[in-house]
Amino acid sequence: MSLRGGFLLSAALVLAIAQLSEEIRAGTVTQLDNTGLINTPWESTLSIQRFNSRFDRLDSIDWLAATNIIANASVTNPGSNTGASINASATVSIRRPGGGSIFVNLPTSASGTTFLSAGGTSMLSGSNLTQVTGTLAGADMSPYIGSGSAVFPVSSNAGSLFITSGLIVNSSSLRTSGGIRFTYNFAPIGLSEGDPILPTRIDEEIFYFEGVPSGRWFDPVAADGFRYDMVSEGDSFTNILDFPTGFSAPFLLQVGGAFAGSFGPGDDFVFEPGVRSFTVYGLSPDVDPADPRAFPLQLAFNRDGVTFTMTPVPEPALLYALGAISVLRLPRARRRSVRR
Repeated sequence: MSLRGGFLLSAALVLAIAQLSEEIRAGTVTQLDNTGLINTPWESTLSIQRFNSRFDRLDSIDWLAATNIIANASVTNPGSNTGASINASATVSIRRPGGGSIFVNLPTSASGTTFLSAGGTSMLSGSNLTQVTGTLAGADMSPYIGSGSAVFPVSSNAGSLFITSGLIVNSSSLRTSGGIRFTYNFAPIGLSEGDPILPTRIDEEIFYFEGVPSGRWFDPVAADGFRYDMVSEGDSFTNILDFPTGFSAPFLLQVGGAFAGSFGPGDDFVFEPGVRSFTVYGLSPDVDPADPRAFPLQLAFNRDGVTFTMTPVPEPALLYALGAISVLRLPRARRRSVRR
């Protein structure tokens, strides 16, 4: 069972990890845990939430391990005026999750001095903060990706405590702490058509995109066309923000059973409020049809975290004929709006 307490940190470290449980910034998530100060020797654990974002790619993990040491002693000087000192050292060890090999050793030491008059009693004290930093990448990040927490066993040896000889030691203590901070550096998936969000689940040729963020590119396997259906209750499609490049013919859009126009790369489309279904036809990609990134589409929703499906559909000949006529006779609008 972990012991928790006031983990004494320097001002610099406090600023670096002011948000203890989770700090989310652009491209980073920070997690921290610490034991607090404990009389040596001791054993405890540190818990760090794993990186568990399906729609972001983890690039690296910056870590910081820290230990504080505080030594105190109440002493009395039985002789003449003299200087007095205290010197302490200890090592805090943090092991990899599961009790494996050492993740990092943190040797630390502290000292303090004072002047004692003859017959006087005083408190000797010393403290110090030790920090070690590093970066994880590639396969080394695997234990820290997924659900749940990564639990690090942490311990401190008894250490040593030396006090100027000839003094009477009334009481003494040596305490250390252990802490760790992980900063996950990630890049969102789906910010470009070349790196779209792929289906989270496929069920009977229906592609599910579950709990996805708004404004990203989405893509299943190749087909002649796809019907997009909103599944999550109360949610809707608000925009098609962009159409992909690399296709030899314009895309044909159908909303509420009506032909809504033809589109190409750089075009966007604004839906009327409440649209929960639409279909895109005319997929003739100049790319390998076995490529799961054959037809990315950038979509916006009424909120983040929606769930929708993409179902492959054949291309109706009449709709394509209407699309061909519109391409020949009508200029394409940059923005259009159709009610469901």
